[in-house]
Amino acid sequence: MIEPLPLPNHPPAWSNLPAGWVGHFNTIVAALDNLASGQWTCTQVKQKFGGLRFYYSLTESVPVETAREIREMATAAEESTLSVCEICGQQAVLRKANPYWWRTLCDAHDGSMDEVDAPLRVRGDSDE
Repeated sequence: MIEPLPLPNHPPAWSNLPAGWVGHFNTIVAALDNLASGQWTCTQVKQKFGGLRFYYSLTESVPVETAREIREMATAAEESTLSVCEICGQQAVLRKANPYWWRTLCDAHDGSMDEVDAPLRVRGDSDE
């Protein structure tokens, strides 16, 4: 499994990262580091309506055009998870897991209520 890139701060306890979406998460973190290094914090990571949601805040010193570029990239990465299994990362479709919950799952994990999360790391937790 791909390891998640470390975050610059401790995200809230209610954050979680489905293991199959680590690559998409890493795309967002790398773009934020590249475009707004030292000027962003993660506020939450989670699955919502069957897709990845990555919430962050930027400092006021980030130019408006850079903030727009980051938002577009983050939105594209989030939307791309709607065709990737949140458990294994294989090609998948959005499925209604129960009357109240949508999940993006491959055929092998269809019907699964497993919650396989990748550990969120903060800078300093790894040998970077």
